This record gives sequence, C-alpha cells and structure tokens, in this order.
Amino acid sequence: MTQNRLNPLFKITLILLLFSSCVSSSKIRIFSGLNDKTTQDILKNTHENLIKPSDILQITIFLTQDKETEKILNNTVTSTPGASSAAPSGYLVDDSGYVKLPLLGKVSCQDLSKKQLEDKIANLLTDGKVAIDPIVSVRVSNYKITLLGEVARPGVFNIQNEKITIIEAIGMAGDLTVYAQRDNVLLIREQNGKRTYTRFNLNDPEIFNKDFYYLQNQDVIYFEPGKSKTAAIDRSSQFVSMGISTITLIILLYSNFVGK
Repeated sequence: MTQNRLNPLFKITLILLLFSSCVSSSKIRIFSGLNDKTTQDILKNTHENLIKPSDILQITIFLTQDKETEKILNNTVTSTPGASSAAPSGYLVDDSGYVKLPLLGKVSCQDLSKKQLEDKIANLLTDGKVAIDPIVSVRVSNYKITLLGEVARPGVFNIQNEKITIIEAIGMAGDLTVYAQRDNVLLIREQNGKRTYTRFNLNDPEIFNKDFYYLQNQDVIYFEPGKSKTAAIDRSSQFVSMGISTITLIILLYSNFVGK
C-alpha cells in the first residue's frame, strides 16, 4: 500500500528534475519578434562615420602631371612609433583631431567624413599651389569592433570594408552561446567626446531599423550571460542534481519492478 503511494511521488520528482535541467528554445532564439510574413523596407546606411582621435587614416593622393610631388605626398609613415610590422600604417589622428601630412603640415580632420576630408586636402593642395587637380582617397585602416561575453569566439575584429551590421558581427564571432541574453545586449560607443551605453533587444522586430544596426569604428558589444550560466558554472550543484536524478530513477525503476 505504502509502495503504491510512493510511486506517484517518485514519478513527479523525476519529471520535475528532468524539466528543471532543460533550457527553453525560445530563450536562445533571435528574431523571435518577427512574424513569418514580416516585410520591411531595407534600411540604408545613411549614417556616415566621422573621423575621430586614434583613427589611423590611409591617405592616398594621385597627381597626373607631377609624379615626384605625388611620391612625396604619399610617403606614409608608420602610425605609431615602435609599432609592429602587423600594425596598420597611415596617419594617426592625434588627441586634438589633427594629422600631419607632407608639404601640408597639420590638418584638422576631427568630426569630418572621409569625403569632407578628401575635399579639404584637395583644396589645400590646390590653394597652396602644391598640385593641380589632385585626386584624394581616404580610408580608416584601423576600423575594428570588439565582441565580448557569450559568443563562441570573443575578440577584436578588423573590418576591411568599414561597414558591418550587428548581425554580421555576431556571425564573425561564431554566433551566440546558449547562455547569452538575447533581450539585454549592451553596446558601448565613443562619439563626439562622449561614451554612450545602449541596451537593445535582438528579438525586437524593429532591430533592423535602429540607428545602431550599422556598427561604428571601435564599437564594443557585450552579451551578458543569463541566469542559466551561473547554474552551469556551479559544478557542485550540477553533480548533486545529476546524482539526485540518477538515484530517483533507480528507485523509480526498482519500485516498478518490485510492484509487479
């Protein structure tokens, strides 16, 4: 009689233990806020990254008639003294927002777009009678983003084309782990002399239309671990849970066998 009363208790205990170790698939999905037939206009990357201190600029100047002057103007130096050969070369934007260019000296470039700086250098060369009809190209050679926390491969990633979305960044890092919080992601950004902290939800159906969907140079994204990560780290609790589950299963099987 006692055995018959205990059997349901053992079964309920076993079921609760098994379900307590499961992770809901809804918690590890992203884009869950999108419907099957969701249609959105494609967001154009209208935001243009502005040049800021610590950027390393690759500035190339083409002159069709004066190759000797062109050679002098393109005499790019290593960005930082003592830098390794693997470091990007170019002109370092100093803390005051200036770069030092051959024949032109210090040129202010902070908060200018690449196109604005190209036009500015071309005008300085023309107005100073250094060159006629120069063609100027500007690139940021140290464009990078940092992904930390619950991703498969956290680290610093160099972006060659100077354009990357949040989704592409997650792909570069090997996707999120099962422990990452999808609804509480932290974006750290330095802009206009200020550091901003923005939290966003990857399951938000408007994620593709946010102004931070396209990342900027030196952005940092941190994926916080959920509560399940804490439980996973606690090995002792894990072993105790496994032990209880095993013992409960053995008792349940034994009780069913004896009851027959």
